[in-house]
Amino acid sequence: MTKNHSSIPLPLSAVALAMIATSSPSWAVDMTFSPKRVTKEVNQQRWICKRCRSKVQSEGQIEVGAGVVSNDASGFSNLVPSHNGEGAVAILSGDGKWVNESGSSTKVEATDLGLERFSISAGYQSAGNGGAEISYQELPRYYSNQALTPYVAVGEKAQLPENWQPASTTDGMATLDQSLHSKELKLLRQSLVINSDFRSDDSLRPELKLRLEKQTGQRVSSGFLGTGTTNWVTPVDQQTLVMDAGLTKTSENWLLGLAYHGSLYKNQLDSQSWQNPYTVSVSGTEYGQLGETPDNQAHQLSMNGRYRWLSSQISARFAYGLQTQDQAFDAYTVNDSLLTTALPAQSADAEVQTINADINASHRINREWRLTARLKVQDRDNQTKIYQFTPVVADTFVGSSSSNQAYSYRREGGALTAHYKGWREFPMKLGYEYQTFHRSLGEREDTQDHQLWLGIKSKRWQSVVTDAKLIAARRGGSDFTELADNQSDHLRRYNLADRDLLEARLSADWQVSNSVSSLFKTRLADEHYDDTEVGLTDRIRFSVDWDWNWQVSELSSLYTGLGYQRLRYKQTGANSSGNPTWQGNLDDRTYSLMLGWDAKGLWQQPLDIGLDYVLSYGTNQQSVELSVNNGTGYPDNYYRNHTVNGWATYQLSTVAKIKFDMIYEHVDDRDYYWSNSQPDSLPTVLTLGNLSQNYSTWYAGISYNHSF
Repeated sequence: MTKNHSSIPLPLSAVALAMIATSSPSWAVDMTFSPKRVTKEVNQQRWICKRCRSKVQSEGQIEVGAGVVSNDASGFSNLVPSHNGEGAVAILSGDGKWVNESGSSTKVEATDLGLERFSISAGYQSAGNGGAEISYQELPRYYSNQALTPYVAVGEKAQLPENWQPASTTDGMATLDQSLHSKELKLLRQSLVINSDFRSDDSLRPELKLRLEKQTGQRVSSGFLGTGTTNWVTPVDQQTLVMDAGLTKTSENWLLGLAYHGSLYKNQLDSQSWQNPYTVSVSGTEYGQLGETPDNQAHQLSMNGRYRWLSSQISARFAYGLQTQDQAFDAYTVNDSLLTTALPAQSADAEVQTINADINASHRINREWRLTARLKVQDRDNQTKIYQFTPVVADTFVGSSSSNQAYSYRREGGALTAHYKGWREFPMKLGYEYQTFHRSLGEREDTQDHQLWLGIKSKRWQSVVTDAKLIAARRGGSDFTELADNQSDHLRRYNLADRDLLEARLSADWQVSNSVSSLFKTRLADEHYDDTEVGLTDRIRFSVDWDWNWQVSELSSLYTGLGYQRLRYKQTGANSSGNPTWQGNLDDRTYSLMLGWDAKGLWQQPLDIGLDYVLSYGTNQQSVELSVNNGTGYPDNYYRNHTVNGWATYQLSTVAKIKFDMIYEHVDDRDYYWSNSQPDSLPTVLTLGNLSQNYSTWYAGISYNHSF
């Protein structure tokens, strides 16, 4: 391989060679080139470039340690998901990366192997030719570990103990207390992901991604049978395979892509049944049955492209989708004493076809004006066959004949936005958006939404940037049709009803000084449903957030954040098909506070420390007015959370450090439905007891980190 020394001027190179020749008389005496002789007599250490780095590189780190959790509160387990809930916790993480001479790299990473929530991954990236990666993750979600139930899971059945004594009400169930045992409400999500892409040249890029996700655990189920309602814990066992493949071709001013997306869902449970804990009042209601989510699959093919020329750009996407479901029907009922007709088919043989298309365009008219436009179409064509069924209600009696409904819709919309920068200190945006929504088999066939908005950004002051936006929107549509029996003809569902909306948003980013900055955001939205007599009539949303950051010194900083949100809405209801008979008022408020401090490089560099405090507080107030002079209030719901997180890192050397972590969380959760309730608190509802979260828990850990 010929090396280029053109960086040294030729005359200087000649002079340098002459000087070397005159200062090395041994070369003049013996010009024999012998590798053995050169190796023996020349000090090769002087040939090493101490400033140069080898193209072969490796780097990484490993962290090992231990911690302890004070108790097994299920809510805290979402922060520190230890295997045993409380007690000792192992800390084990690490990563490594290796790069060879050609520039290709291999990377492995493992995070939180000592916890129930962990991930591992490995990948290879070729120098300019794509790569592949495989990863595995387990992600648990804890809801409660104190659900009380007399049921025992036997396959897909929730079974009562052999000595169970049924009664007409829960307080009369003599063996309830002795049969209760605790169950954990928890879902575990396991996912395996394979990613790969290949680049044959700079313009062509194929990609492939596979994700297999499995979800297992236990959740709450509820059913009505005979004269009472029952809650029980039911298993979860389902998996989804998601496939994505694509091919993209790019050029200097255009792009073209083809893609496939597929999803295969499999539920290992076809149905669930539970034993009736109440005295059997209707023959054959010893057991009830509920259907599970059926197996299904979805496929979509799409094409997208983009073209840019001069000061204009256009992009488009078209997609065709097919969704199918042919799970076998469950029987009408498990009550053998009821006379039912035969099912009209073995399965729904459901099929839905979708078409999605959108076009986006942008054109810069001059230095001051730019226009953007968007058109979008969504079409859902439900081609499922229509069958006539004779349903059974709550495994208790045969209902009236009815048919399944093949709901379809078509949504068309567009938007136009003008960007103006003529006033350099006040750039503006003016936009208009519309949408038409056509639904089949609904009480309102067509709706039209129109929205006009104005946005202004202010850069008049060098230290403050403000951004304001005003929105006005209106929804109207076709006439409403008559509703089914036992529903008020005055009912207007909020997503179909006429609506007027006014909304204002404001943000200010203020650089107070070189060391202090602040960000302020607020939003107010007022919605009115003036033509609604039964349903949602008013809704007001307000929020404000204010953050501050202060660089106290070169080593430390302070930060704080305040937040407030409020949602108020009113709705009216009717107990029959007539006029409204009651009005409900709801008021939700949420407060948040965050304080933090960190310092880095203390004690002449080796020590970094930090401390965070977060407060979250939310309330929910509800009241119902049955008449002008008669009001009923419900107990307030609230949620209060205090979290303190502290950490410290001490650098032992350039490659070693010790880390200390501490987390404390106090949660006080009150829901009037769950709080202080027992399984038999309601006479005709057998519940799971108090599922509210109330705990004070801490975690402390120490780990050693070594880098290489």
